[in-house]
This record gives sequence, C-alpha cells and structure tokens, in this order.
Amino acid sequence: MLTRKQIEEEYNVVDGIIQDKGRFENEPVWTPYFYDALLEEGGNTTTLLLESVDHEEFPEIPNKDYAWVKIDDNGFISVEFINEPHSFYDWDEL
Repeated sequence: MLTRKQIEEEYNVVDGIIQDKGRFENEPVWTPYFYDALLEEGGNTTTLLLESVDHEEFPEIPNKDYAWVKIDDNGFISVEFINEPHSFYDWDEL
C-alpha cells in the first residue's frame, strides 16, 4: 500500500486535496491509498474494513468502519466512508 508521504511526493496536494488532472483530481489525499487496495481486490468496487493503520496514516478519515471504493464509468476513483459493509450500494443513493 502507498503511504501518505509517497502520495504527497507523487501528486500536488493542497489542503489534503489532489490538484493534478486525472483520475484522482479533486479527491482527498487518501484516494490513491484506497485505490491501491481496490486493485489488489480486483473489480470496480470494494468495501474495505478500516484498520488502525489506515487512521494512523490518514487521521482525518471520518470515524467510520468501512471504506467503499469505486471506479465510475469515466475512470475516476471515489471513496465513501460508511458504517455498514455493503457490496451493492447504488452510488447515487449516498
């Protein structure tokens, strides 16, 4: 998994938001971190149990239990923090 330091070295991050054009544009600094986990899982969406290491690396993550990671139809990556593990959320309902 990527570290925050690696992400901040690779991307232009201002106030915790990635400024570079591309799939992480205007997304929080933790997005590439969770995208890396999505690649390990395979597919276009996954729900990941948040662990203490995630909160240590990114203390600004909301106090939730899971990260729901999704690639949209345009290839952009989004992360939503949730309390229940759902595999089949309708993204528009969140």
